[in-house]
Amino acid sequence: GINAEYGNKSAQSHEMNETEVRRQLQNMVAFIKQEAEEKASEILVKAKEDFAIEKARLVQAGKRRIAKDFDAKEKQVEVQRKIAFSNELNQSRLSVLKARDDCVQQILHEALERMSEISTPGPAYESLLLALLTQGLAKIGESDVTVVCRKSDVSMVEKVLPQAVSAAREKSGNSELAATLTSKFHLAPARAEANGGDACSGGVLLSAMGGKILCNQTLDARLALAYKQKLPDIREQLFGANPNRKYKD
Repeated sequence: GINAEYGNKSAQSHEMNETEVRRQLQNMVAFIKQEAEEKASEILVKAKEDFAIEKARLVQAGKRRIAKDFDAKEKQVEVQRKIAFSNELNQSRLSVLKARDDCVQQILHEALERMSEISTPGPAYESLLLALLTQGLAKIGESDVTVVCRKSDVSMVEKVLPQAVSAAREKSGNSELAATLTSKFHLAPARAEANGGDACSGGVLLSAMGGKILCNQTLDARLALAYKQKLPDIREQLFGANPNRKYKD
């Protein structure tokens, strides 16, 4: 009877131990599972945070790159705009300068055309030839001078040459001064529609020492000299004062 009772108690005790062990195992499994879930949750949260940080970093880097590219393109567009504006401004200035030069050249051309009126045979042109000869002979600084004129002016030059030599001798102080009108060659004829080559509006050309010294007293040369000297004043009268011009002759 005692052995039977002990056996029953042992069986009950063994059954309780298995139940306890199973319960403890279940608790351990539950704990491990909870730990794993918490760890997994932490990893997931950390991953989301890292993803959000990396995403924000990439977005900011992308924005900076886009802004940098935009600034570069904006600067390039601005440079191209300035270049285009500068080219257009230069073209405009060149057009204005060309228009002004054409206007001045037209005035010079009209002056050349009107000089034919000055060299019309008569007392006024004879007086002009006398003045041109006197000035040239005194200026050339030589004693033996050759005078060249247009074929149409030969008679008038022959008429005033002696008086011009006399006046030049007195003006220069050179009593040995002598001048000869050459018949070997002449200056070009007056401008005319039929005359398509070189033309001369009148006046004389003085030569000394075999042509080594020249004094151009033609009306064309005097006009060119006056044009060069008076060009700034002509431009000012036509187009107004130049604000960039600091000095006046």
